[in-house]
Amino acid sequence: GAGGDAGYFPSGAGKPPGSYGGGKGGQECCAPQEGGGGGGGFTFRGFDGGILLTHTSAGNLHGNTSLVPVSGGSGGGGGNVNTGDAAGIGAGSAGAGGGALVLYGKQTSVKGTIRSKGADGLNSINNCGAGGAGSGGAIICGAKVSLGVTKADVPGGIGGLGIPVHSGQDGGGGRVGRVRFGGPAPVDAQVTSRASN
Repeated sequence: GAGGDAGYFPSGAGKPPGSYGGGKGGQECCAPQEGGGGGGGFTFRGFDGGILLTHTSAGNLHGNTSLVPVSGGSGGGGGNVNTGDAAGIGAGSAGAGGGALVLYGKQTSVKGTIRSKGADGLNSINNCGAGGAGSGGAIICGAKVSLGVTKADVPGGIGGLGIPVHSGQDGGGGRVGRVRFGGPAPVDAQVTSRASN
C-alpha cells in the first residue's frame, strides 16, 4: 500500500497532497491543529482526522478486491504541528499499514489466527494533531487439495488522540484490509475485521 504524508509544519509551504491509499496531514486551519487521516483500504477510503466535516484527510481506496497485484495496507497521515511548537515534538506520528501475506501449498492448514493489522496512530500534545492509523493488510491463502484456516484477521488501526482531551484533534482510523481464499472445495475459515474510527 501507499505511505501516508507528514502533517503540516509551520515553516513548510502548506499542507501536503493526498494520495491513493495513504492518509495525509490535516489542513492548516485550526487551533488546536487537525489530526492526520487514516489509511485507505481495498474497498473504502480511510477515516478523516479532526472534526471539521469539510476537511478531508483520509487516504483513498487503493488496489482491488481481488488483491492482484498483491499489496499491503496503507499508512496514515501525520498530525499537524501547532505554530507554537517550533520543535515539532507534539504532533502524533502516523501508523503503518498492515503487511501482505501469501500462503500456497498442496494442502494448507493454519491452526490459530493469521493477522495483518494496521498500526495505531500516536497521540499528540501541545495543541498538535494526532496521527492517523494505517489500514489493515492483505492475506491470501490457497491450496490444490485442501485448505483450512482457523481465523484470518485484517483490522485497521485506531487513530491517535489529542492528550489531554481537546489539546489537539484526533487522527483518523485506518480501514479494514482484505482476505482471499482459493481452493477446490469450500474453505473452513472464520474471517474477522473491524473498521476503526
